[in-house]
Amino acid sequence: AQLLMSAFAIRSTGVLEEMPFDKAMLSVSNKSVTDPLWLDVEIDGGIKQELPLLTQTVVDLLDLTPFLRRHLAEPVQLQTPQVLPLSQSALVVMRIMGTDERDTRYAAALCLPSILLTVTSSTEENKKKGVGQKSGGLGSLHIQNDTLKGMCERELPEATVSGAAALWLSFHLGRSALATIKLRKTVYDLMDKSEDIEQIKMKEINDCKELLLRFASVAEEQLECVLCLEGGDAMSEGLDFTSPVLTGALSVIVSTAGSTERSIGRLEKRVAYLQTKYEANQQDNINHRLNLLTIISAVYLPLTLITGFWGMNWEHGMPAIRSDYGFYYALAGMIGLGFSLLLFFYRAGWM
Repeated sequence: AQLLMSAFAIRSTGVLEEMPFDKAMLSVSNKSVTDPLWLDVEIDGGIKQELPLLTQTVVDLLDLTPFLRRHLAEPVQLQTPQVLPLSQSALVVMRIMGTDERDTRYAAALCLPSILLTVTSSTEENKKKGVGQKSGGLGSLHIQNDTLKGMCERELPEATVSGAAALWLSFHLGRSALATIKLRKTVYDLMDKSEDIEQIKMKEINDCKELLLRFASVAEEQLECVLCLEGGDAMSEGLDFTSPVLTGALSVIVSTAGSTERSIGRLEKRVAYLQTKYEANQQDNINHRLNLLTIISAVYLPLTLITGFWGMNWEHGMPAIRSDYGFYYALAGMIGLGFSLLLFFYRAGWM
């Protein structure tokens, strides 16, 4: 099976009680839902291949408008960041962090008055590269984990679909914040190594830049989504953040998204500084090598000129041409001239 499905009943006490997915869908189809339901589906295969199964298994059983059914029937709509508030429902789609720092996925939340449907799917880019493993959805990552289940129950701000949606948002935005904190440690380690810039490789800087660009795009989309929700919830019965508890929870979510985006912006500046410093060091090394080659050429130029004169076919007129010590005089003169030029360049600060 390419659909990993979980179902939870949202009890009046704010507890998420796990239940068989088939039983949950039976109550949905019979319109006998008593407590609000949270249906979580993770698409393990490609969205285009698995969307018909998702539609047949879940979406067709929900009470949706014809427009929303047509909208959800297009695979691209589940992988396009958007907030779509309708009169009886609301659709939120955004990119999230997966199980790996290079793994980004799409998560969609369809909010109805008594049902929350969350769907997680991998990007086509990740499928081609084979990035990321299973467990991208909230159910498989968070709720089914016994250690975190109690935390999840305490974090549920309100025993409603909107409360579950707030938890869904805070969970994924929290993952983005944690991933940013880990990346910040990597960047700070590079900053510490930058005191001796020779220890840093360009590949390390490029890897950080690539991750920052990926994180920045995710953080920007998440911030835009939650900002839209601040105004969009008033236009839909599917989401209601008007209670003081949920208003406060949404404010925290918006603050988290904004803080993550600002942190990534600061990290981008630090990595840009590292790249500038690295490139300046590389340019200094090149200039040093060119300077050394120039000095060597300057030293050898007069020596080559002298060698050229002495290499001519002289018979008469060349001083010391027939002297037994002429060669040694010339050799000593060239050595002295070479050392004199080196001493001059050294005192001039060229070496």
